[in-house]
Amino acid sequence: MEKRTLWQKCLLSITIVLLCCACSYAQMAHYRIGSKRNEIATVIKTLSDGSSIIGGYIYDIDPATQNPSNADMLLLHVAIDGTIKWQKQFGTNNNGTASGNDFVKDLIITKNGDIVVVGIVGRAGDPYTNNTAAIYRFDSAHGNLIAANFVRDSHTNAAGEVFNSVAELDNGNLVAVGAHDFTPSIVDCMLSVFTSSLGLVYTEQRSLCTGSDVFTSVVAHGNSVDILGYYQGATLYDIALLDYTPGTSSSTSVVNWIYNYDVSYPVTITSADGSKTVINLNSDWPLKVFLTTDNLVVSGVLNDSYTAGSAIHHFIMRTNKLGLSPQIRVINDAPASTTPALYSNTEAMFPLGDDDMFTAQVPGAAPYDPSITGSFPAGTMQPFVSRITSYNTETVGAKEAFHLPGNESILDMYAYRKLVFMAGNIADDPAGYGGNDIYFGQSDYSLKDSNSCRIDTTIVVDSTVTVANIQTVGNLVIPNGFHVDTFLNNAALIDTLMCGTKITKFPDSCCCMNCDMQCYWRTTGNNTITSSNFLGTTNSADLIVKTTNTERARFDQNGNTGINTSTPQAILDVNCAPTSWPSGLRFENLPAGAGNILVIDKSGYVYVSDVQAGTAGGTTTSGSSMQSQINDLKQQIAQLQQQLNAATGNGTANSGNSLSVSPNPTSGQFNAYYSIGKSFQTAAIRVSDNTGNIVLTTPVTNNNGVLLISIPPTIASTQLICTLYVDGTIVASQKVVLLNK
Repeated sequence: MEKRTLWQKCLLSITIVLLCCACSYAQMAHYRIGSKRNEIATVIKTLSDGSSIIGGYIYDIDPATQNPSNADMLLLHVAIDGTIKWQKQFGTNNNGTASGNDFVKDLIITKNGDIVVVGIVGRAGDPYTNNTAAIYRFDSAHGNLIAANFVRDSHTNAAGEVFNSVAELDNGNLVAVGAHDFTPSIVDCMLSVFTSSLGLVYTEQRSLCTGSDVFTSVVAHGNSVDILGYYQGATLYDIALLDYTPGTSSSTSVVNWIYNYDVSYPVTITSADGSKTVINLNSDWPLKVFLTTDNLVVSGVLNDSYTAGSAIHHFIMRTNKLGLSPQIRVINDAPASTTPALYSNTEAMFPLGDDDMFTAQVPGAAPYDPSITGSFPAGTMQPFVSRITSYNTETVGAKEAFHLPGNESILDMYAYRKLVFMAGNIADDPAGYGGNDIYFGQSDYSLKDSNSCRIDTTIVVDSTVTVANIQTVGNLVIPNGFHVDTFLNNAALIDTLMCGTKITKFPDSCCCMNCDMQCYWRTTGNNTITSSNFLGTTNSADLIVKTTNTERARFDQNGNTGINTSTPQAILDVNCAPTSWPSGLRFENLPAGAGNILVIDKSGYVYVSDVQAGTAGGTTTSGSSMQSQINDLKQQIAQLQQQLNAATGNGTANSGNSLSVSPNPTSGQFNAYYSIGKSFQTAAIRVSDNTGNIVLTTPVTNNNGVLLISIPPTIASTQLICTLYVDGTIVASQKVVLLNK
């Protein structure tokens, strides 16, 4: 095929060059991965062994437009020490025609360890015209292609589709989001649902407004997803965030909630004559959404136009998991001693938690989008990487400015086990074309302090979060027999370490970088434990124990231990739910002995009574008091037998006595039909719950009849016991099921 030939001609060798010339800091490494052509990394994910999966593309530069041309997707597996384990270049050839440009937009690692890649494959030379949305699945061991699928609307040949992001549901299905058609004012959000083998379940086109709207990112929770996007609002672009549950078709899918956010940020522009003008950056471009323990975190950029505008700044927005209580922070990405650059040309962010996150910006004097412009603009562009140790208090911890040769950008980052991994592009010669290569960086969490980042909260957010209007425009029409040929090339790559020391292991706070795994709490056991080691936390967080991803026990910050409860109220709090027989609490092989009886109050608290039972040898005390206790127990057993029969659903009666209830189940009122077969002094119908607490008592004066029983509305849905008492003795009982409205 045409592209395979082009690759074979142009790829001489791809080398990795460590860019730091005098690297004295052993836990920071910067690599260059490139060839005679141009390459860019757009996304990175890190595996548990410290190796990284990097996605991007390899391309030429059109001399007339300086845009990418003949672009193919790239997928690399790079070890923690910088060694390339495998590398794949793949592209498309649509029905025998020219294949155009193919770009990787996002990738994920699935639960079984496979790699799913989404992006666009071109049907024309322009990277944003006549595209087809593409999804691929690879195995991570060797990079072999498992499956591929494509979405293309057949309404018009001019239509363009793109997948910007993908997420995996608990059921194994995949949700890919993006946009359909790039003609102004008619761009609509698009999403597709695929099976794990990339069979298309359905594709739907959704509209957030009458103008343009795009889905940019998606993250899964269970079998639902949170989707990020932007739409053409009253003041340029605004942010949209929604929660979506896919169905078996678009008609059975559910939008659980959706909100709009309109952000405005003032920036002062200084003209050549010294005059100052304040502009509002109120065009919001959200790019990526993350799901943390308690929040949704959004990363994006602000400007004052539908395109580049007068300035671009990086923002981070945080909401709760329902999209409410939004908070905004803007990153001023230049040293405090200088005027902040007007253009944050590329941005990346990765949260370590709800309040702790890494950010990366590339300030510049002119706008730059590497996915559109294949070469860097004139001037120096250096990445600034910072760790925001507290989003709440706007505290910046470690910071680093990467002063590497030429121009660099960071397009994505991923943090794992005290290392942050970064990917983007780098060019040694800012004025030249064709020297663009993949940038791959690693650093520990203690970035060298260069005072490179400040956080600004001078920002205006709408006082209310508005509910957005969303409508299903309709399913895209996928033409019958539509197929995109995919070619996959392997390449033998050479990696070279030029200086410094490779990172070969994850760092750990207990020892140096070159320590072995004895510094970690190992799942196979530990034999180097000292009095200073412990299993637990050093902050105010609870220690949680789970099995099958379900919480079983919790040691909270107050010293209380809960079993089967996440809110322990005592030193040992055991929730034996469900309350059905047998009990959830069991003791075995207890020795016999003497002591005080333990009693339990209605709230479950245990106390020692002043009643003693037994002797040291395990024998019992004799006497009239013991016989009296036995007689009482016999009476209680008889009463318990009556209640047990009622609890199992069997109405009981004796000596001509009877009791029945209707309706059963009841929503709060029922008739109690009773009959008493002898004369009596006192009688009553009593309703109690399963724990013996009395709900109500109604006196009975006749030997037979019917009473209207009304359960107080404060009683929740439960199982009740209706009992007929005659002269203090239970003569009949019936189980009643209460189902409140």
